[in-house]
Amino acid sequence: MKTLKTKHLNRKNFKRSLIVLLVLFVSGQLFFDYAAYSRILQSDGGFTNLIHLISSANEALTKLAPTDPKTGDVYLTGSKLYLPPYTNDGAVLGDSIRYNYAPKSDYNNGPETTITSSQILNFSENKLTETASIAEVSTSLPFQWNFSNSSKALLAVFSYVPNLQACSRLIHLNYSSSFDKSSGLVAEGSKKLANGKTIYFYRESGCNKLDQYPSISKLMDYVKQVQSY
Repeated sequence: MKTLKTKHLNRKNFKRSLIVLLVLFVSGQLFFDYAAYSRILQSDGGFTNLIHLISSANEALTKLAPTDPKTGDVYLTGSKLYLPPYTNDGAVLGDSIRYNYAPKSDYNNGPETTITSSQILNFSENKLTETASIAEVSTSLPFQWNFSNSSKALLAVFSYVPNLQACSRLIHLNYSSSFDKSSGLVAEGSKKLANGKTIYFYRESGCNKLDQYPSISKLMDYVKQVQSY
């Protein structure tokens, strides 16, 4: 009987120890993150440095699509897909289409290409800068720098990051007609390609801070001109 009670107590003590260790670990991680970001914010440049870090990391998710110098066609290397010249009011926009190709997407087992434009990415990064500027003002008042204010400022900036990431993978192209609606994707139609396959278009609903910026719908119309080679 004593052995059973001892084992029971040992299990309870073990669980308590694990909980304590977990709390200490999480608290330590939060303190470390806060201290690290506080050093960034309080250094020369403050939020500017933070925005640069976030923007650089976001831009690294995509790369510029190569353009044929003769035809102006835009090639999505790896996907065997290409687009006609990207224009705006008749003017060809070079170095505008950014993309990423994955042999296996996060949403299905097939290949997927995500597309955005430099204009949309720049616009969303400017929105992030605006958010940071507002947050910076709120934490730069005399005697206002404390855990509460700096936390609010960081939350204001990082709350916009998901939107920034969604804009970097704005349009998804893959060969699957099924998708998880909880993923934040919106179906935008399909097209039969020259290779006989049907490609499906999806849009990131999370890129939703650009309601007054018409390039999203224009980019979708443009991407629907995609063709295989």
